[in-house]
Amino acid sequence: YPPYMFQHFQSDFIVSGKRLLLSLCLGLFLQFDALGRALNVVLIIADDLRPGLGCYGDTEVKTPQIDSLAERGMVFERAYVQYPVCNASRTSFLTGWRPDRTGVFNNRTQFRKVHPDIVTLPQLFRQNGYYSAGIGKLFHAGSKADGSYTFYEDAKSFDYFSSFSRSTTALGNQGEGRNLTNGELGWARWLAAEGGDEDQPDGMNAADAVKILEKVKDKPFFLGVGFHKPHDPFHAPKNTSTCFLPNPSSFTDNQPIVPRIFPWQSHRKNPYLQNSQTGSAWNSKEPTSLVLHSWIPR
Repeated sequence: YPPYMFQHFQSDFIVSGKRLLLSLCLGLFLQFDALGRALNVVLIIADDLRPGLGCYGDTEVKTPQIDSLAERGMVFERAYVQYPVCNASRTSFLTGWRPDRTGVFNNRTQFRKVHPDIVTLPQLFRQNGYYSAGIGKLFHAGSKADGSYTFYEDAKSFDYFSSFSRSTTALGNQGEGRNLTNGELGWARWLAAEGGDEDQPDGMNAADAVKILEKVKDKPFFLGVGFHKPHDPFHAPKNTSTCFLPNPSSFTDNQPIVPRIFPWQSHRKNPYLQNSQTGSAWNSKEPTSLVLHSWIPR
């Protein structure tokens, strides 16, 4: 939620509550098992994934793996995004600072340029003897060791970092699909891709995460794995896309994509939620089914 949503809270209450929450989180993380071994941490992030999941009661999508994980853990019913922009939100929850404190409100600002000495969550583990590894999209506007701009990485936070964000194979770029803006925006595209997970960046990131787990399993580690999907472009292997393709007949011609409760600011410039001819929200079956097709979490 934007900062103005919280103006009615007293700043002292927020600061005190944050310190208590951070203390509790660190106490939980830095625990030991019955044999005195430090517990390991795997942090999984899925970009733009909303609670449209089976574990949150959604009956349209099929998310058996996430649902299985939820059954063995704790599902939070009142967890909210810090800010509706990638960089601002990730900077916030990976530092423990609210966006109005970090000063990061866009996708360009490097938080290290504003707060060079701030300690991030993976950095904290690294400082406490953990092997810290990052794979995929964790931060947004990151920083290399020399301070220069890079995507997703923060050199101070990790002993190891990799990302396969631009490594889709030739086969993985083939398949049925189209651009939803007639080519105006290159990233506004869905694709039922040929090949499998190994041909897509997220599959490559997952495979690398497995390798790191095997490598560091005998010592304390923090592993952050950032998946790019369901963020656009909406590419997924054909065999998984067709399994969960909604029935287009279930959508009526007059069913809008944008729920009535959505504020207009959230969709007025979104090519998926607008009719490019009129500038209004789409009301046709085809864009609705395509968007749902492409946003299905695997």
